[in-house]
Amino acid sequence: MRKTKFWKYIGQFVVLAMITVNSAGCFWLLVGAAAGAGGIIWVKGKLKQELNVSLDTAHAAALKGLKKIELPVIIDRKDKLTSKIESEFADGARVWIDIDAISAKACRIEVRVGTIGDEKRSREVLDAIQNNL
Repeated sequence: MRKTKFWKYIGQFVVLAMITVNSAGCFWLLVGAAAGAGGIIWVKGKLKQELNVSLDTAHAAALKGLKKIELPVIIDRKDKLTSKIESEFADGARVWIDIDAISAKACRIEVRVGTIGDEKRSREVLDAIQNNL
């Protein structure tokens, strides 16, 4: 009898572990869905948000935001569909801002600070951009 109970519990543990592993990706999908359109999401070292403004408006706000937090613009490239801005903090941490047009009145902005990502600083940069929209 004891061996049967032992294997029963082991089996239950294995099943629960498999469910947890298989649903781990779904958890982040649910978090993203809960955030809704325009929600801020941290993914793989980048802070991402969709904005209901044109690419041109977001690009101008990014430049103003960097200026307000006293970060220099090192690279500033823009065309009709994308915008790439690079900057750098005084300690050498690099800042990348990528803006992609979704439509004429919507865009997606991604902010990364540092090689592996610094969420706190990325949020500061994104907040500075949003304050200029």
